[in-house]
Order: sequence, then C-alpha cells, then structure tokens
Amino acid sequence: MASLRNVMKVHQNSTALFICDVQEKFRPHIHQFLSVVSTAQKMIAASKILEIPMVVTEQNPKALGKTIHELDINNAKVVSKMKFSMLVPEVVEALKEKNTKSILLLGIETTLDLLENNYDVHVLADAYASSRRISDNI
Repeated sequence: MASLRNVMKVHQNSTALFICDVQEKFRPHIHQFLSVVSTAQKMIAASKILEIPMVVTEQNPKALGKTIHELDINNAKVVSKMKFSMLVPEVVEALKEKNTKSILLLGIETTLDLLENNYDVHVLADAYASSRRISDNI
C-alpha cells in the first residue's frame, strides 16, 4: 500500500494529463459519466493551451470501444491495454521521455500503481468515476 505523501505542486514542464478508459461501453454503467466528460473536455483544452502532454488509455478497445467521440484526443498518445493499470510499458516509456513527475488523472482508474511508482497524482474529482457513486466505494 502506498504511504501518505505531501501534495506536490503541478509544474507545466513535468506534468501529464492521463485520460483513462473513457470509452463508449462504459457510458451507461459509470456514475456521473457526463460530469467526467464535461471536465475532461475542459482539461483537454487547458492541456493544449499549456502544452501539457496527454496520455489516453483504452481498456480492450476491440471489446469496449474507443475513447468517446466527444473528447478531442488528436494530440494525445493513445495506448490500448489489457490490464487494470495505465502503467503499461508504452506509457512508462512516454513518461520517462518527458521527465514526467506529476499526473493529472481523470476517467476510470485507480492511483495505486502511479503512487507506488513515485508519481505525484492529482485526481480531478469532477472527472473521476466508478460504476457506483464514489461515496459507495469508501
């Protein structure tokens, strides 16, 4: 289990926006999905202005579909995955190339692997979802 750490500042040159599994098949099953989409759209626009790299993962896209069409991920690194973590080798390599230390996280993902690998994780509360209300998960 990850230990508690100090909250770190977000620095433009060492931060990445992670968009995890915001896919069509999840749309009817994820609580507050529209809130995730709305906030994701704003964060994508901000990341483009600030030139913060975006990493998008798609869980088994052949079965679950691609990232929803409402999100403009044309400038993002899009990675297919078959495990329940964004930290697949292709993503890890992209983070090393950009010397990424902080992650702005949105979508359907846990933070444990990121924290265990010493990334500062900033969960965007309005853009983080589960199949149940977050309060049900606690």
